[in-house]
Amino acid sequence: QVTLLNGGSDSYCQAKYGNKITVERIFDAFGKNQYKILNESGQCVSSRKKDLDDMLDRLNVQVENPVCIMDQENSKEFIKGDEKQKYNFFAKATDLERVLTSIQVARNDLATMESSFAISHNRLKSVAADKEKAEKDLRELQDVLKIDDDIQKTTCDLFWVDVEAKEGELEEHTAKHDEVIKKLEDREAAVAKAQKLLDEAKTPEEQLADLERLKNDSDEAQRNVERLNKEVAAAKKPVQAANREFDLARRRKAEAERDRKQLEAQINEAKQEALTNSGDEERKKAAQLDKAKQTLDSNDAEAEKIRQVLGGLESARDQSQDEHREVAQMKQAAQAQVRHIDQDVAHLRKQQDVPATQFGAKVPDILKAIQKESRFEHKPVGPLGSFVKMRDDGAKQWGVAVSAVLGQGPLMRTFACSSMRDQQLLMGLLRQLRCVGDHPIQVLKFAPRYGSPGSKPLQRPESAAVTVLDVVQVDSDIAFNAIIEATRMETCVLVSNFEEAQEKCLTGSKGNFKFVRNVKRCVDVTGGTISVNNGNKVMTGGGGVRPIFGVDSKEQLELTMRELADAKSSFQEATLKEEEAKRKAQEKTREADAAGRRLEQLRQARSKLERGVAQFQQELNELQADTAVDTTEWEERAAALRDEAANADSEMAEARAAKAAEEASVKAKEAERREFEKTVSGLAAEMQKVESELMEMTRDHQAKQEAVGRAKDKLDKCAQAITECERRVADAEAKKADAADKATKFTLENLGPEAEVPIKVGKTAKYVQTKITQLRARQQEAYKSIPKGQRNLDEAMAKALAAKRTYDERMKDLVEVEENIKRLKKDVKIRVKKWKRFRSSISTLINKKFDATLNQKGQCGEVRLSHEDQTLSLTVQKDNRDSQSQIDNVKLLSGGERSYATLSLLVALGECLECPFRIMDEFDVFMDVVSRKIALDQLIEEGLNSRHRQFVFITPQDLSSITPTPEVKVIKLRNPGRQIAGQTTLN
Repeated sequence: QVTLLNGGSDSYCQAKYGNKITVERIFDAFGKNQYKILNESGQCVSSRKKDLDDMLDRLNVQVENPVCIMDQENSKEFIKGDEKQKYNFFAKATDLERVLTSIQVARNDLATMESSFAISHNRLKSVAADKEKAEKDLRELQDVLKIDDDIQKTTCDLFWVDVEAKEGELEEHTAKHDEVIKKLEDREAAVAKAQKLLDEAKTPEEQLADLERLKNDSDEAQRNVERLNKEVAAAKKPVQAANREFDLARRRKAEAERDRKQLEAQINEAKQEALTNSGDEERKKAAQLDKAKQTLDSNDAEAEKIRQVLGGLESARDQSQDEHREVAQMKQAAQAQVRHIDQDVAHLRKQQDVPATQFGAKVPDILKAIQKESRFEHKPVGPLGSFVKMRDDGAKQWGVAVSAVLGQGPLMRTFACSSMRDQQLLMGLLRQLRCVGDHPIQVLKFAPRYGSPGSKPLQRPESAAVTVLDVVQVDSDIAFNAIIEATRMETCVLVSNFEEAQEKCLTGSKGNFKFVRNVKRCVDVTGGTISVNNGNKVMTGGGGVRPIFGVDSKEQLELTMRELADAKSSFQEATLKEEEAKRKAQEKTREADAAGRRLEQLRQARSKLERGVAQFQQELNELQADTAVDTTEWEERAAALRDEAANADSEMAEARAAKAAEEASVKAKEAERREFEKTVSGLAAEMQKVESELMEMTRDHQAKQEAVGRAKDKLDKCAQAITECERRVADAEAKKADAADKATKFTLENLGPEAEVPIKVGKTAKYVQTKITQLRARQQEAYKSIPKGQRNLDEAMAKALAAKRTYDERMKDLVEVEENIKRLKKDVKIRVKKWKRFRSSISTLINKKFDATLNQKGQCGEVRLSHEDQTLSLTVQKDNRDSQSQIDNVKLLSGGERSYATLSLLVALGECLECPFRIMDEFDVFMDVVSRKIALDQLIEEGLNSRHRQFVFITPQDLSSITPTPEVKVIKLRNPGRQIAGQTTLN
């Protein structure tokens, strides 16, 4: 049992328990235990652990606090513990640990609330979905109820559509009448314009002149290439001559050096004889002079050798650089070929998947749009190329020729329309698909196939020649007529070569050539063409024509894939060659540079050696003044040989400079030759382009002549159409008045007399009738989706409002929870900030109290707290007047001193507590007498100063020095009784 006082302002449920509260804990034989909380009269008020915890919290009784109840185990652990364990003791004793734990609990609660908020937010989505569904059902029901009114109104619109149709017919006839009158004027202007265009059109003769000019330019450029080839060969001759001059000068220098060395040897022998009787110093100078001359000769020999090597290296370097440039050009050409073949492969693959894309990437989309559009008078036909294929009777050999005639322009991508109105509609579709410029539109009358009975006849050659028409099959009459109008392919004869064309289709001689009747041109198997212009044959070569007819796409793809593999192999091989040539060129350049640097070093060393030889010679001459030998003639001859060698050096340098200059000229001429070669290639491409333009111009000239005839025919038709239009306008006015009367009567009967008439609809009858059908079908379909019990509008509105209220209430609750979370976050942040301030204040108070306690014994000290590292250490100065007595490690103190320091720390920690009692067990067992006396006095004084607390000290030591008072009581326990002999523990 433990009895606690329960008085004062901090009492716990005083009305229930009285001035005393007794806590009784009972243990039974099975290890179970039970709490009882008794009031002042001894009656059991509660046996719940929660009530006990609330009471202890109210009275601030900290049973687990080691400072409030310090037993031997806690004392031993505190004394022997390291700095982190002491810090944990400090946190637990000052209640900081418990407060931090409560903050963490609050954080965990906050996380739980946020998780619950997220779950509630997700659940709100289903409520929102219910609200949206109810609103959607309401809207669907409202839409269904509106359909009846729409059906009635649309039925009236059907009558007024007929009125508008009659008005439209009237306006159309009136406009047609005005249009025909205007067209008459336009036809007159068109005839004049067509005639003017025919007169102003560029004649094929002018294009032939351009072609002749390009041929002349190409021949001139080719002649320049040949001229530059000769000039390059001629320019290389001075280079070779310079090489010969260089070799000749090098040989002369070598001979001069050899003769000079022989003379100098003779001079040295003569002087050596003269030096035989000379002194040691003369012999020493002569030896130095000979050594210097030998070094100079060695230097010259090495320099000459390096010059020879340098000449070869420079030539090899130039050759390597030329090879690298040629291989690099080969690599670029191979790379361009790979890109070109790769594009062909992609085109063939796409064509294999969707054949129609051969004539335009968006052809499938265009055809779908044409099928969906209902306003065409006649569906446009196209692209024309999709209806063309080669016949199966061995005509595939003419695939390139047919492709040259039909497939090299925009004709195969063209669409054919029957009227200007259809042309405008199709133009709008192409504009929507963003491919207006890709597909031309040809307007022509949709008539039976030319050449059939009752249709326009075909102009076939009288001879048995094979024409393009004979080898192709066109599956559409409209496409057939359009292609005939554009190409006149029945007059285009297919031949194996130009000789066959001359034999079968041409008559006359040069300047007076002409085709046989109904033949306009000839095309050979390579795509080359022969035409006649002003009696002259005009021939264009084939090549460059991509076949689009008579080609098996699978075989073509396989062939192109093989070409691509070969091209990639060639590109890889060219890349390896280019890298190898580049490496060799760099290697030769480095070797030539190294040789040049070595030659420059030898030249500088030679200048230095020559100065040394001159100095040694002068000194030797001075010593040999008395014993001089007459070698003047030999020395003059040696000097002349030196001059000759120097002249040879100069000639070699001049030859080298001349060689470099001539090589620069050769490179310039080679660059010019390459430019002319590019010009030749460009002119060839331009000639091919001009030849194509010439063919197009010839067709255009014929088309303009035909246009003049057609314009005159149309002018005659316009005059006849005006009378017919006037008659149709009168009929349309009568029909319109009758339809308006019927529509007004029906509208007033069904919509009421207040209905406004006439009604502007702006739609076709088919559209309005379709709309009525759709409305009725939609009404039936809508009723199917709405159950019979949910067709009441009031009930649907009530359900939607209820769902909205539920959603709003849930949203309001969710907003309140979110606000509570925000407030809790703010509260946790404030509690953490206050906890840190509280921790700082406790640390300061402990330090002051610890130092004051030590001062009573003549000591001083400091408690060092590191909250970041969570460590606590003590510093004790055994004599507060001697700083040398400071000890940072309390383990170095004696047992009594360490116990007193520990006691001082516990006293300081207790100063920060508000617990009503403190218990200390055997705190002074290791203190000496003086420390124990001071400690007891200090604890008693502390207790007397804190009369609102109860202090209990348990010690086995002598307490005779303490005088009992009413505030200080000494209680001694009896020795334990032993019931059994040898018993060492209490039962």
